[in-house]
Parts: sequence; C-alpha cells; structure tokens
Amino acid sequence: MSDGAPRLRMHERVPLTVLPVVGLCGVLWLITVRLNWPGHYSVDSIVQLAEGMTGFYVSFNPPGMSIVLGEVSRWGGHGAFMALSAGLYFTALARLLLRGWPGLRRGWPMLLLATCIALSPVTLIYNGTVWKDVFCANLLLLAFVLVPAPRALRPWPAIASAIVLAAVAARVREHGAIAAMVLIAYAAWTLDPRTGRWPVRGRRVLQLGGLWLGLTLALGGLIASQVVEAPASGKGWRIAMRFEIAGMVFHSRHPEAVLTRFGIDPDAAMKAVHEAYTPQRVDTLGAFTATLNRTKPALLPLWWALLREEPLSLWRHKTAAAGELLGRRTDSRCLPAHVGVSVEAMDILRRNMPYDFPPGFLPIRSVYTQQLYNYRQWGLAAFTGWPYALLLVAALSLGLHRRNALASSLALAGLLYVASFVVAGLACDFRYQYFGVAASLFAGLALCQRRPTPAVAVPEVRQPPAGITP
Repeated sequence: MSDGAPRLRMHERVPLTVLPVVGLCGVLWLITVRLNWPGHYSVDSIVQLAEGMTGFYVSFNPPGMSIVLGEVSRWGGHGAFMALSAGLYFTALARLLLRGWPGLRRGWPMLLLATCIALSPVTLIYNGTVWKDVFCANLLLLAFVLVPAPRALRPWPAIASAIVLAAVAARVREHGAIAAMVLIAYAAWTLDPRTGRWPVRGRRVLQLGGLWLGLTLALGGLIASQVVEAPASGKGWRIAMRFEIAGMVFHSRHPEAVLTRFGIDPDAAMKAVHEAYTPQRVDTLGAFTATLNRTKPALLPLWWALLREEPLSLWRHKTAAAGELLGRRTDSRCLPAHVGVSVEAMDILRRNMPYDFPPGFLPIRSVYTQQLYNYRQWGLAAFTGWPYALLLVAALSLGLHRRNALASSLALAGLLYVASFVVAGLACDFRYQYFGVAASLFAGLALCQRRPTPAVAVPEVRQPPAGITP
C-alpha cells in the first residue's frame, strides 16, 4: 500500500460455517428455476431470441443481449438462459451474505431476510423473466459484490472479474454503463481506501476505466462480427425525440406557431397528440408520428424550438413520466411484470424476418404461470417504484455516514440508473428500474451486516535453545 500500512487478512472460517449460506442460496435458486421454468418471454424476448439465433436484427435492442440469449438457448435449450441469469443473482446474494459472515448462530436473521427478499413477488418473478433489464442487473450485482473489502490480499483477480461483468452488462443494456462508472470508482477506492493523495486514486480510476473501456470496445467488435443484418442506426434516438416533442406539444399552451414554422399542420398534430399522448409510454403515438412523417421535419431543431417557446413544457412532460415510472401499477400500460410466453411475437417475426421458424422455436409456458400471475396480482403494491427510490436515498445517506462503501456504491449506482430512465425513458414499465430495486435491497442487506473483522497480527514466538532461560 502507498501509505505503508500492513494488509489485513480476514479471520479464517471453518468451511462448514459457509454451508448454510451456500445451501440456502442454492435452494432458493432451485425454487426460482423450478417455478418459472423455462422462463417468461415477452415480445421483446422472443424477438431477441430470434435475432440471436439468426444474426438478423429487426429491433433496436442491444445485439449483445440477443447474441447471449441465442447462444445459451442454442446449446442449453429453453430455460438455460433463465437459469444462468438467476444463478448470477443468487451467486451475488451468497457472496454478499458471506462478507463478514458471523456464523449461523448470529447470522440467521440475515438468512431469513434474504429468503423473504428472494421469494418476494418482484424478485421471484423477475429472476424468471428473460429480459435484458434483469440480466444486466444481475451482472452488475455480482460485479459489485465481487469487489473485495479494502486491503484484501490479491484483490486484482476479483476486481478484474468485476470489470469484465460490468463490460458485459454495458453491452447487454446501454444504461449499464452508468452503474459501471460507479463500480470503477468503488473498486479504485478499495485499492487505496486511506490514501489522502487523490492523484493516486485518480490513476486507479484511469487504470480500471481503461480496462473497462477496452473490454467494452472489444466486445462491441466481437458482437458486430456476429451480426448478419442490422436495423438502421439512430432509431431509438428518434423514437425518444418524438416522445418528448409530443409531450411538449401536449403541455404547451400555444405550440401552433412553432409547428407552422416547421411545415406541420398544427390542427392535425394537436388533435393526434391530445388523442394519443400519455406520459406512460411512447408506443401510443402512431397518429402523431404519421403526422410528422408527412413533412419529415428535423427533429432536433423542432425539439429546441418548442423548448425555447415554453421551457416548462418539457419539465411537465418529464415530471409526469417520472410519476408514472415511480408510481403504482394499476393497469396494463405500466406493466409490473410479464408472466408467460407472448405467442403474438411470432407474427412480428414472420412479417420482418426472411426465415421459417419451426414449431419448437417458441418456448412453452411454465406450468405455474397462473399461480405466478395470481402472486403478482396479490403483491401488486410491491411493484411501486417510489419506496425503492426512497430506500436508495436512505441507503446512500446511511452508507456514507457508516463508511459502508459497498452499500453507498450500490445505492448511488441504483439512483443514477433509475434517473437515466427518468431523463430518457420511453415507458413506465417496472422493469426499467429493476436494477435500482435490486440495488436498494442489496444495499439494505449490506447495511444490516456486521463489519468484517480483520485479523490481528500475532508476533512469532521463538523457543530458546535448551538450557537457556529467557
């Protein structure tokens, strides 16, 4: 270490003491896989499965997720990807519980709390859902808990593994890069926790950030080599821009002058917006999109002109969308969780892909689909976003106060991740904040733990030769 302090070892634990943690997490993983097998597939999931197996891309989902899903399903069959994703979560949970594990006698409340979290409607159903949001979140959770405690011996293998997981997460879901930045800073701090010279930590951040960026770019090149045909770039950006333009038109008092200046029929545009716009999601704006397509205005100048005309219109749109994202789920527009397999996705594939898919391509539904749906409806209040946001804020504050770097880092990463969807979200579905939800629960568990007790160095005692009295 740069400050000359000795590295500390953790107390050696008898291997039998970790069995309750490993055994419980293994049982919870088996329960999750059994109840959800072979996983819940929405329309997005089916489309990404087809994209990953054919290399032909028709959506603007990240190709990295499609490739992983397609390859894992090709070699392991339906259900293998869900088992892998859930395995990441429960590996992370076991690793978290073993940090400073005091033994079963004093640690059983933590096991009980972890069981309640794992079997809650949110965690149980989401770990059985094939979504990029879930896979990215589980990769990030494991990455954070892999970072060793400060002054650990040989920390670089664990930190390098965490950086690799964060690079994969960024390719699975673009917003994962936001949490990766927090992970890099957290890992750099654990390498030099008491160094007062900030340039030392800065160099660590640059080293780890360079490693993460290099891996992310390398993965991007590998993914690009597997793509047979990709959709036109910038599609997602244009969809987000149209959503904000519609929101500003809806919340503006007099947008007619700006619309007329860009050659848009103001009456038709305002009628389409008032009939179709909702802050809940973007995919209801078909009529407004058709109105814009008649004149094909430059979206960015139109957005800027509406913002200059009435700046509060964007604020009203964003606050309304944030309220829907963090609010209660009371109807199908703000989906709490997907249960089952969306067979209607096959119609999309037949219209957009030049392939014939065999009958066995579509996964079967879980035999417990109805029971899981009833469980979701019974626990619908658990899919409300704002309590988890408050828990993230509380965990960040308490983590900083207690100097719990893991809890505060998880909370900060979760807050920034959710905030990114408030800024640039397209729908209010609960899945977009799932990493924030999981991070809040993991941060809470980290705060409930006892701090790891460092070993005390015992000086070696040498026996004097025979006949000599010390």
